[in-house]
Amino acid sequence: MYIIPLVLYIYKVELQINVLDQRARFVGGGKLKFILILEMLSYKATVNDGIEVHTIILTELTIEHLKQQIAQITQLIHVDGTLIVITDEKGRHIATDENVVNAFADDTVSFHLQFQPKESSNNNEIEKKDEKDKNIILETLDFTKHSNKNWRRENVKAAKMVEEMITKNEQGLIIVDTKKKFGRYCKSTMKGATIVLKDMNIDGNVYVVDCKLQCEGKVSITTQLFVTKNAIIDQQLKQSISPIQWNSKIHYDIPMRLQDLEYKAEESRNKKLLNESLIFLQTYLQISTDNFGPNHSYTIIAYNLIGRIYTNKSEYDKAINTFEKALKIISSLFGLNCIFGAQLYYNLANPYIQKKDYDKAISYYEKSLCICYKFFGDCHSQISRLYNTLGLSFIKKENYNKAIDYFEKSLTIKLEIFGASHIGVTNLYHNLGFCYTRRQEYDKAIECFGKALKIKKEIFGNKDLSLGEIYCSLGLSFQAKAYIDTACQQFEEAYKVYSVALGEPHPKTLKAKKRISMSMDILLMKKRQIKLFFFFLVTFLFIKKFLQKRRWIKKKDICYN
Repeated sequence: MYIIPLVLYIYKVELQINVLDQRARFVGGGKLKFILILEMLSYKATVNDGIEVHTIILTELTIEHLKQQIAQITQLIHVDGTLIVITDEKGRHIATDENVVNAFADDTVSFHLQFQPKESSNNNEIEKKDEKDKNIILETLDFTKHSNKNWRRENVKAAKMVEEMITKNEQGLIIVDTKKKFGRYCKSTMKGATIVLKDMNIDGNVYVVDCKLQCEGKVSITTQLFVTKNAIIDQQLKQSISPIQWNSKIHYDIPMRLQDLEYKAEESRNKKLLNESLIFLQTYLQISTDNFGPNHSYTIIAYNLIGRIYTNKSEYDKAINTFEKALKIISSLFGLNCIFGAQLYYNLANPYIQKKDYDKAISYYEKSLCICYKFFGDCHSQISRLYNTLGLSFIKKENYNKAIDYFEKSLTIKLEIFGASHIGVTNLYHNLGFCYTRRQEYDKAIECFGKALKIKKEIFGNKDLSLGEIYCSLGLSFQAKAYIDTACQQFEEAYKVYSVALGEPHPKTLKAKKRISMSMDILLMKKRQIKLFFFFLVTFLFIKKFLQKRRWIKKKDICYN
């Protein structure tokens, strides 16, 4: 296709048209308006509606045409939603023709959509929906005893297995149980027409798929028991826990969609695409409120995840506001003294740390600790984590005595649960060493850094990047004690680690090299000082002896006279 270059001159304004990046319309102001339409061109873009990614073809670059194309591809997916925001890959809002044109200046064009649920005009419908929400709350996945992402993921996996077993006409049992102290979840499956459980305490959920479940001895399930249509449950078990009838939409379809959005949001966050991650989570919130109402566990999860993204984006006031919304809902549903409440208090403290409001942050960490202590006892990985976090917070306040106290408590639990050869143990020894350095207790600091170094070598070998920091810490401690030779050796080890792992030009490598140079300068200066000292000492002794000899001769002459 041949296009004759066209130059427009309108009130001394020159517009040049680039054939490779052609625009659908150029409009000049004043009395003269010239419109150039390129009917032969089309523009390709992808559209992410939070659930699916679509491809659209635009024949003109206008906001109206873009919205028409979006409406065609999303009308079946977002029936109850209204499009409120369109953004491009860089997070820029698309609201005008000019915005659309600028978006297509990039080689690849991708739009992200945000929808808002439509409000019902009928108050009776709202009341009915609220009543429906109350019933659904009792049937969906429970988050009062367990609430972290691993709990959600393992139960979605279990729900998927339930659906697969139903489709294949299989019978059996799926258990999602927690490992005490570690705070992890494991999933196990038993297949058969009749399943017998003997003397078992399951701290989690059980899914019974069209089989007969019998119990011998004492069998307890702490959280939920889901049953399919043809399942038969032991009467003794029914007395301790009420079975929940399996509902594919509520227990599988919606949680699966939400889990997929959470995966995508996490993936985008790991790639530092925070605006994209936020769009996925806002869709998560929309689906939650559409299906379960504004006061539901999944809505709390959405606010919690959105708050974390705002924290990552350094929008701390927005993060605090979002976490407080979640806390308000959880307070009305379960009260704040639940595991979910502890998690929210922990996340709410993080933006206060970034705002340097350490007292406020510490108060929320302590609230989280009190709740976790009630549920987990004094020897659990979550308790250890909170002690460590509180220790780091007191370091920010330069209260090293308090920090050491919390680090030692955390270390005791870590050693009890994981043993000495664990990465968390090395980090705590390093934190303790830092505090002792600040208190100028260098012997204790060196002892802690030495333990951290030994364990890390056992776990990672001699070339792991994290060893470099410990070598530097040891070097600085020895330097403070005036053991310059030993300090220099530690800096040399740090340099070897950094040069292999990061390369010569890296700032950490160069810093370690500079410390070696400074240590060598100190050693050289020390040697010069020693030489100078001995020179003056010898000179002093020589002069002293000379003067003594003169006095002796003088005394002898006086006696002789």
